[in-house]
Amino acid sequence: MTDVSVTKAAELSGVSRTTLYNDMESGKLSFTPKGKNGRVINVAELERVYGSLKLEDAEKVSRSVNSEQNNFTVPESQLIELVKLREKMSGMENLSDQQQEEIENLRKSLDKAQDSQQRLLEDKREDKEKTDSWQKSFQSLEQRIANQEKQAKEKEERATKLLNQNRALKKALDAEKNKGLFKRLFG
Repeated sequence: MTDVSVTKAAELSGVSRTTLYNDMESGKLSFTPKGKNGRVINVAELERVYGSLKLEDAEKVSRSVNSEQNNFTVPESQLIELVKLREKMSGMENLSDQQQEEIENLRKSLDKAQDSQQRLLEDKREDKEKTDSWQKSFQSLEQRIANQEKQAKEKEERATKLLNQNRALKKALDAEKNKGLFKRLFG
């Protein structure tokens, strides 16, 4: 167990002594009472609350531990190795968090793609119904046009027939006009 003073803890964690005392009072940071008014904080507890210590801080901790605790000594190489392992672990945790975020983003993208696909399928069904109704409308329009063309052709034929009859009557009338009075009366 590697315990350090509040002053050393502030140096190692990068926060002020006031912040440390506030966190100890609120229960966020645990400590061990030492003497009448003294307190010591475990390095592992500092890392839990404020994040991992840097490699240069580990050397300070090692010197601090050696000078403050005569009955317990941690070799500097082991402490440095411990800090390196904790930094690696922190890096792995960050990588794991990033991967979890990426998985979540991929899930959201997949859900969006599935929703879009479902909407497209629904729209195609509606389009088929719309297409069927349009086809029926076009067929009825084609029938109306065909009927109107037929009626127009019949009218044209009647008009041509009437025109030919009028021409024949006009010729007969002109021929009648050209006859003399005697021929008109007796034939």
